[in-house]
Amino acid sequence: MDDGERRGLAWDKAFHAFGTGEVFAKRARNLRRLTRVRDFLGIGVPICVAYLLGTEIWEVLRPYRAVGIGVLGVAALVQALVVVWSLLSRWDDDCAYSIRASRDSFMIKDEWVKLGNGDTNSMAAEFSILDKRQTILDSHDNEKGITSGEKQMGMRAALIEFQRKCVCGMNPESINPPFVRKHKCGICGGN
Repeated sequence: MDDGERRGLAWDKAFHAFGTGEVFAKRARNLRRLTRVRDFLGIGVPICVAYLLGTEIWEVLRPYRAVGIGVLGVAALVQALVVVWSLLSRWDDDCAYSIRASRDSFMIKDEWVKLGNGDTNSMAAEFSILDKRQTILDSHDNEKGITSGEKQMGMRAALIEFQRKCVCGMNPESINPPFVRKHKCGICGGN
């Protein structure tokens, strides 16, 4: 393989690394949002208990005690369900992995871009090293089960970032495909 082919492959690998980074960045954002909800519910139950204790002290609050008990029951039930869901789904572990995978993908994308631009002293040696690192990163990421919708989102993000057309001939306008699509594509999701 000559240096020209390596540069072309480097650009393709940068393209896919960027898409993978976007997928894991979006997962991390969603998991952070869910952990904030879980943590907020963890504060809501003690606030409800404090309110109920306050109804014993202040006469003004006593008529609303039944409402407070109902809210406490609902908040406690929702909190318990969300906490069990987060523990079984391992939100914290998945969030940490997604942050790391996103960072690693964006870092290796930058290295592939440098290689694609020819900013290297030894194209063959650096290509070999980066290719091995990419293989290791991909093997870890494959364990996390990227869905077809996430693949399309990553592809759309990379097509926009690298200003390329999809194989269907369209340029995506946003990372998420529109609700009503003029044409469908299994690769980018359509426009």
